[in-house]
Amino acid sequence: MNLGAEWESAYGVKCARLLAIASDTEIGAIALPVFPVSPDPARRFARESEEREHADLVREYAKDLRQREPDLAAQVAAECGPAPWIVRSSGDEDTDTNVNAGGYSSLVCQDPDLLADAVAAVVFSGYSPAALAQQRLIDPACRPHPIAAFVQPLVTAEGSADPGESPLLASRDVAEIVRWIRLLHRRLGMSTMDVEWVLRTDAGLVSGTSLTRLANGSVAGRLALGFGFGGAQKVVGTGNSVVLLTQDSDGAVLPLWEGDLLRRVTVDRMWTVQARPAPGFEPRQRVEVLTEDSRAQWRRADPLPVEVVVSPSAVVPGDFLSAVTVDDAWSAYLALGPDERERVRYVFVERGSAEEHAGLMFRQCEVAVLRTRLADIPTAAGFTFVDPWTQTCYFGDGAPAAAADRVRTEIREVLTVPAGARLLIERADVRSTANGHPVDESDLPGVAGLRALPGLPPLALAGILRRSTLPGAGYVRDASGVTSPAFTARLAEELVAKGADEHALAVVLPAHAMPYARAVLAARGGLDPARVLPRIAAAAPDAVASLLTEPDLRIALALVEAEAGPVTGSVLGVVAQAALAAPVEVLSAVAHLARLADDLAVYEDQERDAIIERFVRSLPADPRPVCGLVLRSSLAPAETVDLALATVDDPELAAAYDALRTAMHQFSARATLSSVAAAGQTLNRAYDAVIAIGRGKPELQPVLDLVRCDLVEVYDAAAKAVLLTLVDDPDPVRHRIYLDGLSAWLDLAERFELDARERSAVAAFNGLIACWRSEPPATDYLIEEHVPWQVVLDDAGTYRPPNPHHLHNTLHQWLLARVSRFPVDRAPSRLAALHEFADRFCQGGPKLLRFGGEGFEIEIPLSVHKASLVFRPAVVEVEWAEQPGVPDDELARLAAFELILSRFTQWFPDVEFAADRACQAGTWTLRIRARRPGDGGRLGIDGMTAALVRLRTLFDTSFDFAYIPNDDIADLTFADPRWRTVFSALFDLRAETDDTDQYEMVEVLPLGTFFTGLCLHPRTRAAVLAAVDAGPAAAVDEFLRLRRELDVQTDPETWAVDHFGVGHLGVAIAALWPVEALAAVRDHPGVDELAATVLRRRDLRDRIASDPALRRVALRHTPHLVLEARNAEATGRELLAAPKAHRRAKQYLVHRYADRLDATTLSALVADLEVVPFGHTDRQESVLARCVKEVGDRRRVPIRRLLDETALSVG
Repeated sequence: MNLGAEWESAYGVKCARLLAIASDTEIGAIALPVFPVSPDPARRFARESEEREHADLVREYAKDLRQREPDLAAQVAAECGPAPWIVRSSGDEDTDTNVNAGGYSSLVCQDPDLLADAVAAVVFSGYSPAALAQQRLIDPACRPHPIAAFVQPLVTAEGSADPGESPLLASRDVAEIVRWIRLLHRRLGMSTMDVEWVLRTDAGLVSGTSLTRLANGSVAGRLALGFGFGGAQKVVGTGNSVVLLTQDSDGAVLPLWEGDLLRRVTVDRMWTVQARPAPGFEPRQRVEVLTEDSRAQWRRADPLPVEVVVSPSAVVPGDFLSAVTVDDAWSAYLALGPDERERVRYVFVERGSAEEHAGLMFRQCEVAVLRTRLADIPTAAGFTFVDPWTQTCYFGDGAPAAAADRVRTEIREVLTVPAGARLLIERADVRSTANGHPVDESDLPGVAGLRALPGLPPLALAGILRRSTLPGAGYVRDASGVTSPAFTARLAEELVAKGADEHALAVVLPAHAMPYARAVLAARGGLDPARVLPRIAAAAPDAVASLLTEPDLRIALALVEAEAGPVTGSVLGVVAQAALAAPVEVLSAVAHLARLADDLAVYEDQERDAIIERFVRSLPADPRPVCGLVLRSSLAPAETVDLALATVDDPELAAAYDALRTAMHQFSARATLSSVAAAGQTLNRAYDAVIAIGRGKPELQPVLDLVRCDLVEVYDAAAKAVLLTLVDDPDPVRHRIYLDGLSAWLDLAERFELDARERSAVAAFNGLIACWRSEPPATDYLIEEHVPWQVVLDDAGTYRPPNPHHLHNTLHQWLLARVSRFPVDRAPSRLAALHEFADRFCQGGPKLLRFGGEGFEIEIPLSVHKASLVFRPAVVEVEWAEQPGVPDDELARLAAFELILSRFTQWFPDVEFAADRACQAGTWTLRIRARRPGDGGRLGIDGMTAALVRLRTLFDTSFDFAYIPNDDIADLTFADPRWRTVFSALFDLRAETDDTDQYEMVEVLPLGTFFTGLCLHPRTRAAVLAAVDAGPAAAVDEFLRLRRELDVQTDPETWAVDHFGVGHLGVAIAALWPVEALAAVRDHPGVDELAATVLRRRDLRDRIASDPALRRVALRHTPHLVLEARNAEATGRELLAAPKAHRRAKQYLVHRYADRLDATTLSALVADLEVVPFGHTDRQESVLARCVKEVGDRRRVPIRRLLDETALSVG
């Protein structure tokens, strides 16, 4: 088709193409009338008004247009009919080299009197900053200029869709669109084409965009559909439906649909409103994919399943952006500088399609668009890349270029399909299958065509087959209600209609389809609800009966699944009553809370049920907004309910919370880009909004504390991502970005209600950053000397570290210390039990850093860097960092960890460990992950507990292992099977070791260096294995023999080595044979090396307390086991007979029983101590504080804290 040189010259290619379509006898039937508006008058006007601002140009040109063409509205009405109209652009767009989708404005004109204003706004829409930035992607020298415009009727339609619905066209309507697409391809002479559609349907207006290729007479591609004006060109709400148009082996169109809730519509009329080339689009592309070897190498690097919306031009590591929608991501991309846009190769979104304007522009710019949950993106990732064959993303630290040589690719033809694509089955399609025989995927109508599709990756095919066969992946709404379009769901409906009972259905259907089948029986089969839903029906018979009359089968299915779940019947009865107000929303929210509790694995049944019952009993008359927030929340179940119910009285809180979560994700994605400063401002303002609403609401305090903690971690991860790229490439741009992030972090800190000292420190830190901005980037970001944050704040005025990494580390430590940790007394009981274990064999105090819907984090004590175990449903992760500056030939501890973790996996196969070593900013780090073997499913509480016990046992027994040459453990293997027995007993020992009454420096206890001793001393390893063979009696005899030799050893160096060896053999004996070890301590009171370990076993407490022969040794090591109120005074006088001895017993005595001691005894004990612990209760502390004041200043410290400068106070 010839567009006509005159039309194209006068009105631009876009308008000319539509005029040509309208005048064509074959395709004119789908064209709307077009009234072109020449740009010539506007260009003359612009030349005379060069100095005017954009808004002035629009306003003055509208005035000029009214004067010059007073009958313009009448002319438009004559061509297009009465208003409303739409004024559209026809500028530098829609060509083979410049798509420029969405680059100009299109405006609706409802009132003819405002037509001139709309025309002027469109004609000058290329002057806006966003439009100009987009045009300069193709032409960096582009100057704004007026463009042509045209007017068309605005198609309207009666009817409307409900929120969350997207359009589903009948097969005949899809075939009709394909027929018109084929004609457009031929008449316009385009092999690939992007066409925009408007459909008038019985459910209102439907917008569509098709991206297709015509080859050998066949059309293949995608059709995106959305309700409302422009719904397919800019995705809002829950998204669009997408039809994958492809050919089966017989050449017939095989439509694959994506959409969570498809609304069946009938098309009354269709029009095309735009047709343009689609450069770069291919339904099946020959693209780079990872090789199998490369996939195996990167499998440990945080693999994340994604949907490839726009394929990458090449599989290479690169920077990335993230935003909720593709349109938001495009706006962020345009705001970047040219160099940064060059680095950004990937964009993550939660909603959006390749067919919308922003998707088309990302394709033109060769930036891949990937759809996933933003919360699943690792916050500290420095780069990413995607494998289109498996639709999997991988992440890494540092500069992308450094990882490029580890990414190996090959070329494959790949058919990219939407992540939720599936065949839609009708009941008529299954009638021939409803013969009473068991069915599976091979019986799926259309399965042969699916399997014959060239370029369809195996994982994608498996997903399509699963979603097409089994219910649960999406639903269809039509006149009869809401049902599943899956093959087995349709088969269940057909069989129930023929009178099949549950037994007959179970013969035919797979187990995964039976819940839906039972729902059909309950709702449409006339089956007594008491048979399908016995627990719920017994608790709320009337509510169940009412809910089952709803035509939406999702309701019946939710009841069936709840009935089969763990929630008690009485609570489900309350749920059913509450669900009458909004069945789908309430049941979905309750199912989400139950599933969340199950995934986290730390709730007992009664705790979960109490949360659910509190939620449904507190729901307002319209529960839909509250239920929606429950589904969006990132918090744990109880805190989710607190937040959701708080929005009942304050609806603005929901919007503020959503905005904060979005700002967090976007800030993380912009961490390595120049927009980090603006993103930080947005994030901090979002935090202000949440705090302003939540302040003064005690029930929200834990939620606000979690928000603060999340923000500290988000800022730290963002700064770390930039830092790791700076280490590889200390360029000035990244240096500035790093400082911008730290400045934004300090701005957040100022919102934390600081005291005078802290405010002064922040001012000093800002001054430091100002100095660093004027200097070139540091060449070394190593932290050579760790300075506690308290000291830094005290000396902030003179603090001048050699690089910004020091300030980064200080900010992280300080702000974490300021944030209230999640209260353990509020934690679920299983989590409290994990915390109780983690809070032993270390300084006492809260260690639960974070607890949310994604998992929880428990601190590892006694680490230079902040370290913690992160628990998620399917993995436990930890990063063990060596001291900064440890050279790579002195990493014996990390090598030993790697070795023993592999042995743990071999010996104890219930948990699989993997470890990767890396040097980050001069610090060697071992990243450890514990998973369930095989399927990688949920660990459950047993798997989490096992991982915690094994990892903490390893860490807690590895003191004095830094700076050890790798060669020192060259012969270490732990290959002997007897080591399994030793470590199994060691885990039990660590689980039973209890120092919660009084802390002792764990690094000086034999248990604290046991693993170190095994690794570094072959004699110790031989002695432990010999003990395993010899048994308890011989092992104890050998221990005593070595202990006697130690008493007569005169060489200090030899004594020190032998002393450790004796203590480590004692650990093995206390682990393997605790009762025999205790007997040895009783019979040989001087064997402190054994007593220090075995007396701390809480499973021996009753034996120790009841055996008088153990009193003296217990008084030395574990005084809390033998001291009581009734013997406090007598023991105090006894201890005073040995001045400066029995420090632990004296400290515990005054801590626990100050009020039971005679004043003279108490004063003498306090005078004998340099460090006096705080009292056990307020009463004890009152007595003790008076005594300390009378005796003279003593250093004060909590009974469970290490004696250091951060724990001390003077009283």
